[in-house]
Amino acid sequence: MFVKSGIEDGHGREIKPKYQPGDILWVRETWSKDENGEYVYRTNYGTTEDDSFPPSMFKWKPSIHMPREAARIFLKVTNVRVERLQDITEEDAIAEGVKDPYEYQSPEYYEQPNLRGFEINKSAFAGCWDSIYSKRGYGWESNPWVWVVAFEKISKE
Repeated sequence: MFVKSGIEDGHGREIKPKYQPGDILWVRETWSKDENGEYVYRTNYGTTEDDSFPPSMFKWKPSIHMPREAARIFLKVTNVRVERLQDITEEDAIAEGVKDPYEYQSPEYYEQPNLRGFEINKSAFAGCWDSIYSKRGYGWESNPWVWVVAFEKISKE
């Protein structure tokens, strides 16, 4: 389902998605320039002073200040939809980046009677979500409406 316009928020206001299918996004990264004026990216270098390319080799700039011309990762929006947070699927939770379910909850957490058979990555996603949004009043249990934006990686051209 493509969302071409916004949705009603229940108070007579229309809420429109930030992105539409076909939009091209660029990924910002921590960056710098080398002695030749070429862009370099923090993720390409070591994490400690013992690595072959120490972090102190460059004066790193935060991703928020990265110019578009420095971007090397581009994403094309393929779908935008709205759904309730708890409708996320196990596959979508994995796509959101949940790699280690035990990062947010202990193994014993998943042994609770009310969670047996519950999708483990979805549960880990819920823990991650709460760690970010529950203090803002948008915890997992409040089951807010969320925009789901699907995209594909494309070449710079």
